[in-house]
This record gives sequence, structure tokens and C-alpha cells, in this order.
Amino acid sequence: MSIDDAPAVWAKVLDEEPWVPYEDPHLPGGDQAAQVKILAPNVFYAWFPPGYAAPEHSHPFNTTYHLVKGALRFGDEGWVRAGSVRGVRAGHVYGPEEADPAEGCEFLLVSDGPIGIDWAA
Repeated sequence: MSIDDAPAVWAKVLDEEPWVPYEDPHLPGGDQAAQVKILAPNVFYAWFPPGYAAPEHSHPFNTTYHLVKGALRFGDEGWVRAGSVRGVRAGHVYGPEEADPAEGCEFLLVSDGPIGIDWAA
């Protein structure tokens, strides 16, 4: 579904949406795979398991992270913890992203356009 195909108004109940693995050859798979609930073309709810790491990357559109549970480290920027909001401009390379080694993290990712990843390496 593209943003143009999305309804003018929508609502989702997070507990009713299924977790699906986010498959990408640059990312851990299997038991260490990121899980997402795709709520709209530009809105994901994501879970990173404890110790999960994603390499340096950027997004083609401005993105906003709202950390709901746990913590996520963004390279040299340091840790962002539950209750925090972090924004990043389109094309800005950052990372690696590392989930809290004990509890992982859950966050809402909202993008100004369809969520995509451009890997730095």
C-alpha cells in the first residue's frame, strides 16, 4: 500500500496487529530478527530483541522514533530510553543501532514518506 492508497483516517489496535520479521540481508535473522507491526506505509511499530544491532544507515525521508520500552543506542549519539523521542533528517547517516542487551526495545517509527533504508556500507 502506498501513502496515496492509504485511507484518509485510520486507527489500529497494536495488540491486534501481528508481529512480522523485518527481512533484510544487512540485518540479523532468525531469533535475532527485528519484528515489526506495519501500521501504515509510513508508520511501523518495531521490536528489537536484546543485543540486536543494525549497521550504519540512513532513511530517504525524515523519521521520528518514539521509544516505548527498553533503550536503543545510536552510535556515538548514545542511548535513547523509553519515553524519549528522537528525530533524524532524511539522508543523515547514523548508527549502528544497538538494542539494550538485557531487554531490547520497542519503538514507534514515523516517516515523512514510505519507510526505507539506505545502508551505508
